[in-house]
Order: sequence, then C-alpha cells, then structure tokens
Amino acid sequence: MNKIILTGNVGHSAQSRGTDNGGMVTFTLAVNERRRNEQGEWENARTDWFDCVLYTSKKESSDKIAQVLPSGTRIAVTGRMYSREYEKDGQKRTGWSVRVDEFEILQMKETKSDLPS
Repeated sequence: MNKIILTGNVGHSAQSRGTDNGGMVTFTLAVNERRRNEQGEWENARTDWFDCVLYTSKKESSDKIAQVLPSGTRIAVTGRMYSREYEKDGQKRTGWSVRVDEFEILQMKETKSDLPS
C-alpha cells in the first residue's frame, strides 16, 4: 500500500496550470517535527519539505484550489508518494513528490486584509 498522510504549512503559494485532461495544482508543504527541550517546552527540531501535486478534472477547479492555498495555510493532505528520475550537474538523482488525493484546510493564514481596521 502506498499512502502518506501529512500535516503542515503551505510553503509557496499554490500554482495552477492546465493539463491535457484538466488542471494541476502544485505547492510545497513544510512539515515540522517538534520535540521538548531541556526546559520541557516544545520547539521545532527540523522541517521536511514535500513537493505536492493535485490533479483536477477542470482547469477552473485547479484555479479555485490554488486561490485557497496561499503560503502559510495549515493543511492536512492524504496521497501517494511517487519518485521521478532527473539529472543535475551530470548526476542522476531521484526526486520524490506527493500526489494528493484529498486535502483539508486546518487553518487559513491571516493576511493584512483579514485583520480588523
């Protein structure tokens, strides 16, 4: 079974583009690992970054999804891990990405326009 569940913050605002079969939304997801320090307080120990791709049946759907996933938005995603081969500096490498099946917005990032005057 190939299934991954992640909770984190959108790194760069989601980008939408059309495909031959509909639309595609791409974004990065920052997942923090937290630990207690010597004083017993929680702190971020490390951050892992995941490249995420979500396919839609219509370009308009991908545009709407990208609009609700600005940088900093906290989300949970369920999907599958996929590898891809590429070359960088003459070296063959393997990159990993998450093909998102479902996502849920947990907390929208407040923007200056959202704050009361």
